[in-house]
Amino acid sequence: MVGNLMAATAHAMRPSWLVVDFDGTCTALETTPLLPQLAAALGTRDSLSLFAALEDDYFAGLGQLMGSLGLEEPPALVLDQPGLTSALQLLDDHSSEVTQRVGSSGCLAGISEEMIPAVLKSWAAAPVDAPIPPMLRDGCADTLNALAGEGSALAVLSINWCAGLIRATLAPALDVPMQHIWCNSLQPDGTIRLLCPGAVSKRDRICSLVSESAAADNAVAAPDAAMGPVVYIGDSSTDLLALLSADVGILIGESRSARQMARR
Repeated sequence: MVGNLMAATAHAMRPSWLVVDFDGTCTALETTPLLPQLAAALGTRDSLSLFAALEDDYFAGLGQLMGSLGLEEPPALVLDQPGLTSALQLLDDHSSEVTQRVGSSGCLAGISEEMIPAVLKSWAAAPVDAPIPPMLRDGCADTLNALAGEGSALAVLSINWCAGLIRATLAPALDVPMQHIWCNSLQPDGTIRLLCPGAVSKRDRICSLVSESAAADNAVAAPDAAMGPVVYIGDSSTDLLALLSADVGILIGESRSARQMARR
């Protein structure tokens, strides 16, 4: 139902850009835990236990940060947009620190983007043996195909570590290619290049697209040739600044932390 509503709304607006988050927005579940499973399937040493320990460290630190920011009920503080940016930057810094530790641990070494589609296909053929299938949300493919068919440029903006995983999950369901996948970059040795580390970098990308669209409109004399809005769809606190910066921001999903921060 959400997908049909989004498709109908965006069809009427005919956005110049439709930019979507990936994990939890396009997919029903977070796909990051698939990466150590992929590494294990491709023969990387002790990837699962190493990743699990680092994941525990991440969530423990995240809980402490959330408490320090007053993100409990009832509300402890109200955030203006600069305050929201500062709070999200703290969360970004924590995420980046743990991401660097994941990279240096080597637990994701050996993943080849060329091999990912075959592994996902084997898991799809035997779902009982699949660790966490990266299933798309109902209506996601129909929504993206409808918008791209109307001429909107389609892009993914994600803090996901692996463009190959995004491509292998989304591309088979799309009738048109994605214009861009903006995300972090998993290297063959398991290190992760932080090209899109968090909320602030997402905001900056959307601001750039909005500015480019406005400049293009100013250069066009005919009103009917003007570009449509930049639409961003996300589900988590990492998406909030990008949602506020887009011409149209749509928050979906059930993230408690995103809604708590949005209320502030």
